[in-house]
Amino acid sequence: LLKARIFSFTTLSRKEIVAVFLAKCFWGVAYGFIHQHFYSGGDTLHFFRSASVLNSALNQSTVDFVRLVFGPHLNSIPDTLKTFTNNCDFYNDGNTFFLLRVIALLRLLTGNNYYATVVLFEFLTSIGTIFFLQFLIGQMPDKRKMIFFIVLMFPGFAFWTNGLHKEAIALCGLGFLLYGIDEIEIKISVKKSTLIILGTFLIYNSRNFLLLVLLPGLIGFIWLKFFPKRVWLKYALCYLVYFVFIMLVAPSVFSINVFEQMSLKQLDFLYLTQTNTNIIVPKLEPNAVSFFQSIPSSLSNCFLHPNFFEVFSAIQLPATIDNFLIIGFCLMCLIFSERKKMILPLFPFFVLMPLLFFTFVGVIVSNLGALVRYKSIAMMIFVLAFFFLVDI
Repeated sequence: LLKARIFSFTTLSRKEIVAVFLAKCFWGVAYGFIHQHFYSGGDTLHFFRSASVLNSALNQSTVDFVRLVFGPHLNSIPDTLKTFTNNCDFYNDGNTFFLLRVIALLRLLTGNNYYATVVLFEFLTSIGTIFFLQFLIGQMPDKRKMIFFIVLMFPGFAFWTNGLHKEAIALCGLGFLLYGIDEIEIKISVKKSTLIILGTFLIYNSRNFLLLVLLPGLIGFIWLKFFPKRVWLKYALCYLVYFVFIMLVAPSVFSINVFEQMSLKQLDFLYLTQTNTNIIVPKLEPNAVSFFQSIPSSLSNCFLHPNFFEVFSAIQLPATIDNFLIIGFCLMCLIFSERKKMILPLFPFFVLMPLLFFTFVGVIVSNLGALVRYKSIAMMIFVLAFFFLVDI
């Protein structure tokens, strides 16, 4: 990390870069330890064990291993690979299978040790996190220390975005994407184009719906870099065109019904997570009317759940406290805000994107644990938006 030339762009000191890595390692190990001892391993240990199926292909053929890890994710599976794909719990989930591919490669270097794999995983994803921090510092140069605290130390964000899970890859990709786009008006170069492509690739393969909700905000942010006037109007136009596209153009031209896909995903969650940690979500019909009617419930689920009436164990209490701290913090920032900052491009981008994310996820994900993890990146961005408004 101290000698890597890739960080020559950053204003972060070498000590800060090392601190990023150490913080990510701490939260990554804590994530695994807590899930191992309180949740029988949870998803993260399940992913690690499932990746061993891919590694076992090496016993049969190196070619098969390479095809499993680097080849396309196929619906029609070759006979030589069916033994492995049939034993892999997550082959049919493209995003999760991408994570398993990453873990399988890391296991080759770590002797199949979970915590050693976590450390190497955090080392790689810390690169994108540093790009994310650099983007934020470029937007808020006077808030350096608090940016580090919110991203790397606030438990509600750091815990969920640094474990051996898809959120860590998504945040890494977001860092590449935002930094590459932020520099786009200066000069389009191979490096910046590579960052944008890499960031898009990582988000698409880890949390592809995050890319879907990022799209209108990113277009507005880029538009304002070249034409910086009428900030809110430009964002409003971007989101209006976005909804017209998914409601009218996508179904008729591309035969893609986003609301139907959301309805099916909601049913998947209701089927898979029949536990006492479920929350009530309105039944989502495959149409725009049902989606818009569900928005109040979606936002309520993301901002107010879990609450103190839904805590069944001590391990759920931190997430409950986080919700109240976040709401209180945002309200205080709004009260003491500098109104002129509300018309700067970053604020609408960082407010509208999470709200759109919450309207999608809040009605689909009916399990509290999954909801807390899914919303972590968007909630972090939402908090950073309000933090941007105050002079600290």
